[in-house]
Amino acid sequence: MERLQGWLLTNGVAKEFTEADTPHQNSLAERKHQTILDMARTMMMEANLPKFLWEEAMTYAQHIRNRVPTIARPDGFTPYEGRFKSKPDISHLRIFGEECGVVVTKRRGKLSPKATLVRFVGIDELPKGYVLYDPTSKSIQHSNDVRFVDDLKRTNNRMQNERTTPPKPRLATRSRE
Repeated sequence: MERLQGWLLTNGVAKEFTEADTPHQNSLAERKHQTILDMARTMMMEANLPKFLWEEAMTYAQHIRNRVPTIARPDGFTPYEGRFKSKPDISHLRIFGEECGVVVTKRRGKLSPKATLVRFVGIDELPKGYVLYDPTSKSIQHSNDVRFVDDLKRTNNRMQNERTTPPKPRLATRSRE
């Protein structure tokens, strides 16, 4: 207990006690939990995913929340910056419930599909990768070998647009020497 007291003092943390079953005494933490719960509920409803994935939704909501600016800090400061002293990278964020294909790593036949269609439900920090929900087996998987359907559609559309653009006519000239 003394080590904890010392750490709290060193890091400028004020310790407060509350009575049991009195959430109004801990309103700041309760409000933060409500924000995360609202985010998770909205993500699950929008993705139309089963309720048993609530833990993944809450975890991903917290992951996002830590990387976006707070209203308490008008300078755009994020909770992530407070902890790690650097701006967060948000390029890895995806839409909760987004369809993707995870590469099948188990032995498969030569004509079997190379990937299974799953849904994105979170970020796996260690090791780096994705948390995925397989609706067929109703199971959670972890993988970094994933292709997102929307990315594939965008690539396919771009390739089709490039193919439908007629080639520019060129004049053929020859030297008569």
